[in-house]
Amino acid sequence: MNEALETDLFTPLVVDLDGTLIKSDLLYESFFLLIKSQPLYLFLALVWLLRGRAHLKIQIARRNQA
Repeated sequence: MNEALETDLFTPLVVDLDGTLIKSDLLYESFFLLIKSQPLYLFLALVWLLRGRAHLKIQIARRNQA
């Protein structure tokens, strides 16, 4: 019973940079939004990831701005 209480006390709170609460990492939400609208970007995202996580974030953000 102690373990259940300890895990309930330390539930992570995810806050976006503008202070709003979000369900998960903004990268994941943006990625799935992009893949939902353009499924072929899944393969290109693997190439972007090879150049680093920051590059992946930039490329996803550029394509989700429209």
